Amino acid sequence: MKFISQQVSFCPKRVLEVGCGRGDLSRILAKYFQYSEVLAIDLSEKMIERARNSKNPKNLSFQVKNFFDLEGTFDIVISVHAFEEIDLGKGLHHLKNLLIPQGVAILVVSVTGVFSRLYSIARKMVYRDGFHVRQPDEWVSSSNEVGFNTKVFPMVEFERAVLLALKRVDGV
Repeated sequence: MKFISQQVSFCPKRVLEVGCGRGDLSRILAKYFQYSEVLAIDLSEKMIERARNSKNPKNLSFQVKNFFDLEGTFDIVISVHAFEEIDLGKGLHHLKNLLIPQGVAILVVSVTGVFSRLYSIARKMVYRDGFHVRQPDEWVSSSNEVGFNTKVFPMVEFERAVLLALKRVDGV
């Protein structure tokens, strides 16, 4: 949470978590941003049902929702390993539209490495889904093209992941 607060210089009104799963991070976000409305979305009805059945702060709500169906604006958008499954260009444009001017997105994404390549191959074989592993510089250049100021923070504990801090740049 300290990292997130270092990226945001204001008290957020609305916080969004994309791909919330069981809602563990969502509950932490809602407690940390206790004066903010926190919306957590996931495509899985089972995960959202499980999240709703936990003890949740009053400022937290869960919805079964596709990221591309979201409307409105958010001060902060957080996603842990969900953006690899979203079309990069379309996803980043929609992300920018969802953020207020000077809004911040924090994304944890998989990047290439031996483990990531094997994981990507296994996912394609098992799920036949659109999981995409990209180099950090591809995330940065694509994000910057859309109108973000992007910083990369390698996650030492995980060979396959980096944390991206994307700040919306006005007028881009």
